[in-house]
Amino acid sequence: MDRYAPYQFFIRPRRFGKSLFISMLENYYDINKKDKFQDLFGELYIGKKPTKNKNKFLVWRMSFASVDAGHGEEELRKSFNTKITYSVKSFFVKYSYFFQSEKVVQDIIEAEAAVEYIAYLSRKAKIPVFVLIDEYDNFANELITGGKQNTYSSILHGEEGFVKVFYKALKDATMDNFNRIFMTGVSPIMLDDLTSGFNITRNYTLDENLNAMLGFTGDELSWIMDEVGIQDIEITKKCAKI
Repeated sequence: MDRYAPYQFFIRPRRFGKSLFISMLENYYDINKKDKFQDLFGELYIGKKPTKNKNKFLVWRMSFASVDAGHGEEELRKSFNTKITYSVKSFFVKYSYFFQSEKVVQDIIEAEAAVEYIAYLSRKAKIPVFVLIDEYDNFANELITGGKQNTYSSILHGEEGFVKVFYKALKDATMDNFNRIFMTGVSPIMLDDLTSGFNITRNYTLDENLNAMLGFTGDELSWIMDEVGIQDIEITKKCAKI
């Protein structure tokens, strides 16, 4: 993954281990986990052959899994900004010893301002940022499946589309000190609809070299079926083709 484009996008269905994988990336790249690298990865292949980027970043991790998409656009905006603000506070607390004399934000701030604040803190620390975004499209999928296409369109398009503004700010920050991004979700739809506002990621979902990174292989499914005693021949054949 270090050899691939630095801004990465990878989708899988729910319950396929995306959040766990995000946690693994956080532990591998987080500068705070430098002293724990041997305990966490020492016995693994990557521990014995680490890349040059291990433990080199301030990691800004966020998840949009529980953003409120069911009570109108204004509540959605508040929930979105609240999620991001609390991720900023967690970031500040985690790396506070790098930001001497700075104060953590107290009020809920706009998502665009949150990006600018993280960029400012990382410049002060002189350490690059790795952005991890889990469930990037969770609220968007709720809008689509709930028949709220107007709200979906409003938050992504135009000058006032706050989700678009957030991702545009992320894109702008990559020209500064946001050196890597890894995003997960269940669909590429929202990413496609962001168009030029966030056209920097490479979708590696179907890359053969990364295909087994998340989820299950055909051999693994066949093994599970044997373990639980499933003997259906047709199902076994389908698993073998996956």
